[in-house]
Amino acid sequence: MIVLAATLSSATGTAGADDGGEFSGWDTTQVRVHTNDIAYDATRDVLYASAASRDAQYGNKVVAVDPRSGAILASVWVGSQPGALAVSSDGSVLYVSLDWASQIARVNLETFELMDLWTLPAGSEPRPDLFAEDIEVQPGNPDVIVVVLAAPAITPRSRGVAVFDGGTLRPVVTMGEGYAAHSITFGADDATVYGFNNEWASAELTTMRLAHDGLHFVTADFGLGWGYGEEIEFSDGRIYNSNGNVVDPVQKTLVGRYGVTDAVEPSPANNRTYTLTGTTLQAFHRTDFTLMDTFKLPTSERDSFFRDFTKLESTGSGLAAINEEGQLVVLGPAVTPRFSDVVGDVHAMAIDLVAQFGIVTGYPDRTYRPGQVVTRGQMASFLARALDLHRYEGAPLFTDIAGNVHEPAIGAVAQAGIAVGMSDGTFRPQQAVTREQMATFLTRALKLGTNVPPAPFPDATGPHAPGIAAVYARGIAQGLTDGTFGASRPVTRGQMATFLANGLYLWWRWLS
Repeated sequence: MIVLAATLSSATGTAGADDGGEFSGWDTTQVRVHTNDIAYDATRDVLYASAASRDAQYGNKVVAVDPRSGAILASVWVGSQPGALAVSSDGSVLYVSLDWASQIARVNLETFELMDLWTLPAGSEPRPDLFAEDIEVQPGNPDVIVVVLAAPAITPRSRGVAVFDGGTLRPVVTMGEGYAAHSITFGADDATVYGFNNEWASAELTTMRLAHDGLHFVTADFGLGWGYGEEIEFSDGRIYNSNGNVVDPVQKTLVGRYGVTDAVEPSPANNRTYTLTGTTLQAFHRTDFTLMDTFKLPTSERDSFFRDFTKLESTGSGLAAINEEGQLVVLGPAVTPRFSDVVGDVHAMAIDLVAQFGIVTGYPDRTYRPGQVVTRGQMASFLARALDLHRYEGAPLFTDIAGNVHEPAIGAVAQAGIAVGMSDGTFRPQQAVTREQMATFLTRALKLGTNVPPAPFPDATGPHAPGIAAVYARGIAQGLTDGTFGASRPVTRGQMATFLANGLYLWWRWLS
């Protein structure tokens, strides 16, 4: 089943890497979601983001993102304040910490639906409400996870590392023999787990062993040069921490470092390690630590959010990163625009998405003309293509559409009960579509129903008021900055693309 993005605008800036290096032609695109964590699904080439409760549109949901364009492909509600994410090695399940509910949600990645909720054990007073600070799925076993238990807003926050098997807590929860672990990673096999204490100056690296009854402490090692707030990741025999240090966990030695960094991501597939410090992304040779290329993220006033990064994630096409403010960016080779006049337009992502599915088309000069007004005839063609309505054959239903390029589509949407003509028997295909007419068209086309509260706009009156209320209630269309819906204003081609993307996303989700 096709799922079209419910899209928001993107902010894209070109960075300085045009010297023929591996970053040449790369771009940065902001994804407009307040993000707590990200995880990449290599099976589907999709990036998942846990949307913070404060996000106005996607709060308490997991959002699926196209890692190339930054387009939002789908979203699913999971619960209160989703945090840490983990994808099973077979790509079947996504685990999500619900930080304000003391639960872990499981999402079926085949259907992208919530499967069930696993409840965390209660902690000790004064904060018995625990959350999963980090989650790792056992390689080869999508039903077993290792979880860092933590208490919110208290020091020390660590409450041990636990194992859940099919939702059941295994009895042995390691407290590290007095040591703590806040960031965890599986090692070279499916039973070795490493943990790092990023809360205390001791900064120990803990080795633990996964067993049938839970997780057992093995050793704790010190003096590996790590510090506060850092995360660890195991890759190809080494542990990388977010401050740029690389350790051999078996020999307990420091192999090397990449300098002081905010985030680090090893990529064995191309023998690179990527580091992000401030607004500087760098690629190093993974084994000999040689600097290969540098990429400067945008630093204009508009793009000043590109700083204070906390996580870097490899994707199939590039990288993704989040910062302390929860802002998410995707980085990679620039996506060639389908149309030459939509770069930087607020509706650019929606235009590209609906164009991919043949719903809208451009002009021979490779323009889309997003500011051009949509006519009633064009609206009929958009909807006929989107809903795959059969071409109308027969005598014209209206007196003024014979020979018009949109005649088959007008007949098809009229027969489907989506569009009606004027009282004089005409359709007026060249007349501009207003926002209130658009609302009625989409309400009929998508069978939205009008059993919703009235829309809060002073101009949402008359015969189109139910349609305005329907599209507003479902997030398809919003009001204007002056507090009105702009009911009598014409719809532009750019706006129409966003309305269609938002509406058809809901439609196809219902059908699936």
